[in-house]
Amino acid sequence: MTIFFIILSYLNIADSLFYNNFFDLSEIEYKRLFFFDSSLNKDENLRLNYTLSVLHNNPVKGYRETQRFIGDFPEMGEEVKVKLGLGLGDCGFYSLATEILSQTDNKKWCGYYCLSNGQFYEAQRIFLEGNFKELAGEIERFLKKKKSATKAMIMSAVLPGSGELYAGNKRIGFFDFLLTWGSGYLFYGAIKNKKYVDASLIFGLLFSRFYFGSISNAGRLVEIKNREDTEVWLENLRKKYFY
Repeated sequence: MTIFFIILSYLNIADSLFYNNFFDLSEIEYKRLFFFDSSLNKDENLRLNYTLSVLHNNPVKGYRETQRFIGDFPEMGEEVKVKLGLGLGDCGFYSLATEILSQTDNKKWCGYYCLSNGQFYEAQRIFLEGNFKELAGEIERFLKKKKSATKAMIMSAVLPGSGELYAGNKRIGFFDFLLTWGSGYLFYGAIKNKKYVDASLIFGLLFSRFYFGSISNAGRLVEIKNREDTEVWLENLRKKYFY
């Protein structure tokens, strides 16, 4: 009888801590609970709460615990899958979260975590499947605004610095333009004066470095810009449709 009340006490404490987001403490209490009664390891809901507690405290350790949970409970119910998927997504494991949520009717969050994983067209398909046409439309509009790294690199290949301007970085674009054209002018002057050794050194050490550097900068800056814009867009999307 004493053991029963101890277990009941730990259960109430663990659940209370978990549902109030004190995950570090709830993890400890669930461990104590399993220590006193190892049969509770077979309780799907208790193990789920423990797994989510570990996930929030230590994502790497939590991921391993998630794999054990999935192995121990291969026939998870809809509610458990949704809860686990949301927990994984909240901790940044977007791929696994999407995989689990795709087995449920929760297409909204499944699509969101798919988006967070950079899979825009797959997320759009999921939203349409779940009849979230407005969210699918948001993706369509955002993709039209995204800048092209290939376009930026071609622009800088034709006119050094222009790709960087296209990416939204005027300062680097201006400097790349000056450095490339300045070294190009020196190269032209050396050729004109038949100083071919100087010309080869200028071309190898200055012009080619600045010219190809400008092309590389253009592509890199577009990728950075797109990544930053995507993060802001996702956060705004979450606030608008998911709260």
